[in-house]
Parts: sequence; structure tokens; C-alpha cells
Amino acid sequence: MKMDLFDLPKDEIYVKLNEKFNRKLFDRAINLSGSQSKLAKILKDSNEKFTQDLKNIRQQEVSGWYNNYRLLRLDLAKFLIDFTNMSIPDLQQNIEILKGIGTSKPIYNPKFPIILDYEMGQLLGKICGDGCVQDDNSYTTSYNNKCDELIKEFEQLFIKNIGNTNFYERENNGVKVITVTGLMGKIISSFFDFKHSKTVPKCIMQGNENAKRGFLRSIFDDEATVNKIHGEIRLKMKYYNFVSDIKKLLNNLGIITSEIKKDTSKNRFGKVAYYFTITGRSNLTKLLEMVGFTHPKKMKRLVNRINSYKEEQYLKGEPQNLIFNILLKYGPKTAKEIAKIMNRNKRTVQFHLDTLKNKDLIFYKKIKRKFNYEYLWVLKK
Repeated sequence: MKMDLFDLPKDEIYVKLNEKFNRKLFDRAINLSGSQSKLAKILKDSNEKFTQDLKNIRQQEVSGWYNNYRLLRLDLAKFLIDFTNMSIPDLQQNIEILKGIGTSKPIYNPKFPIILDYEMGQLLGKICGDGCVQDDNSYTTSYNNKCDELIKEFEQLFIKNIGNTNFYERENNGVKVITVTGLMGKIISSFFDFKHSKTVPKCIMQGNENAKRGFLRSIFDDEATVNKIHGEIRLKMKYYNFVSDIKKLLNNLGIITSEIKKDTSKNRFGKVAYYFTITGRSNLTKLLEMVGFTHPKKMKRLVNRINSYKEEQYLKGEPQNLIFNILLKYGPKTAKEIAKIMNRNKRTVQFHLDTLKNKDLIFYKKIKRKFNYEYLWVLKK
């Protein structure tokens, strides 16, 4: 999934092209028209929306655009590209400034097309996590965090994937707040289905795995806690549907979570929040490998917890599923052989074998060894 320049609202965005490309564009348009005044008449007679909004399009206006001291509205730029039969990708790569209506601060050397990949997934995750796009017409976008690494990462992701801009940083009760141009909020709201963390954006739910993993990393950096004693990971947020979407994304990666529970204790969300937990070495290892943390303290706690396990930990019901799959893959096995594959003691494995037998899923055959008898466990057909 990608967003091109002309996916933006064409009557609300302005561009300034670099000097060389701008001159090439207008030289060609003027040559095709015959003169600056004739080009102005063609633009005025086009009946495009810019002819109504820009009021007067005369030779003076064309001269201003030609000399590159007036910004081009996006629909006007599109008209000129079509008129001169020039390349849209070339236009996108030659933009020096992207600007919204009014006082919104510009984005310098914007990156187009904007690709929904791992890093863009991260940036969207930050906006949906500890970030915010204001509801009013300014679309002011901010990101809040105590962690310097996460603040720095937000800036780097913005510059690499959107473009450069002015970052305004302040502190509010020990929390760093970084604010960027409302043009970023306009882009997010126009194209990426941003709804203030009430649900995970559809572009992520339906996107590629890399975008999902990047999004999850930022959400876990911002919203997850890792218990410093027993290592349980808890993700708690205000909206049930958002938490449910995150659970689905994790499950699709093979990471199993607890059921979603309601927390009615007093917290920063108000009276109600929703959460799930992640436990067990297998799940935590998958989370580390497929999602992970940028937050250094959370990452350290997760690694320490995984390293503290003496043997593989399974969630309820997992050992029996694993035994069933071992017998399915390798054929009949003794309890001792299964225990070796699972890295468990024979007594524990025997307990699960008996449970599966009681469920009428497996049975055993008594076989004679050199000095004794053993039981060979077999799947029922």
C-alpha cells in the first residue's frame, strides 16, 4: 500500500518545486501555450476548481509561478503535469516544500510515494499510542513520552518516511511532548483511516506483515508494561475494540494472549480500561523475535525474563496439543521418547498422555523390550 502526492486533498495542499524542475515545467507549458498570458487564459478557461478559488489567473500570476516565488496549489500542479505530458513521479521527486492551508508549518523535501512498510507502521503506531491528532481543523500532531529513545525515534521515523519539518519540544510534568505540523495530521487523517485509537486502522489490519509488526512494536513501546518480577506483559488501553484488534494481530503472528478483561480501577484512562496479558517462554520469545521493544527498560526486562526460564513453558492445553502433533508427525512413540522431544520429564508427559487417552484421542500398545515391557502410544484414527 502506498500514498502518492495526488492522493492528498488537491485543493488544500500547496507545493514548491525545485528551481530546475519548476523552470522546465513552465517553459514547456508556455511553449505549448504561446506565451505566459495565453497560458493564463488556458488555466482560467479550464473550469477547474482552482479557477474559482484562486479568483484571478493572469499573466502576473503565471510569472510568479514561473519565477518560483508563489506556491502551486496541488490541483494546479496536476493540471500542468497533464497539460505538458510530464511525469508525476518526476514531480514527486522534485518537491522542495509541501504546505497546507493557512498557518500550518511546511514539510521540506517530502517523501513520495509514502509506502506502508515496517517503519511507516511504526510511525502510525506511535500516533495511535502515545500520539494524538487534534480534532479541530488544525490537525496538530503530537507525541508524548518520558523515554528519550522513543522521542528520538519519532523524529527519525518522520524525517525518513514523511520529510523534514520543525519539531517543537516541551515538557509537561516530566513527560516530553513533541509537536509537528498539522499537515502530518492531515495526511494521517486523509489516507490512513486514523480514528484516535478507537480501532486499529484498516490499512494495518489488512496490510502486510511488516507494517503490522512495526505498528505492534510502537504500541507495545507506548502502552505495554513488563513486570520486573515475573515478566508478565500487559497491554492496557481505553478502547475495547482497539485492544481486540491488537489481540488479533498478535494471534495471527502465533502469539497467544489471555482473554481481554475489564479494569474498573481508577487509572489514567478514567474509570474503565481493557487489557490482556502475555506469559510463557514460547509466547514471550515470539514477541521478542517478531515485535520487540525500542524502549530499553522494557526490552531488558523481557530478555531477562526469557533467560530466566529453565525449561520451555506452555500455556494451558498446549502440552497435549504438542504431544498429539508429535505422534502425528513421527508416528507411535513411548513416553520416554516424547519426553525427550519436549524437553520434559517422563512423569509430566505421562500425565498428559493419560489425559489424551481419557479423551479417547490416543491408545497404547504393550511392547516387549529386552528386559521389560513398555507402552507405545498411538493416535486413534
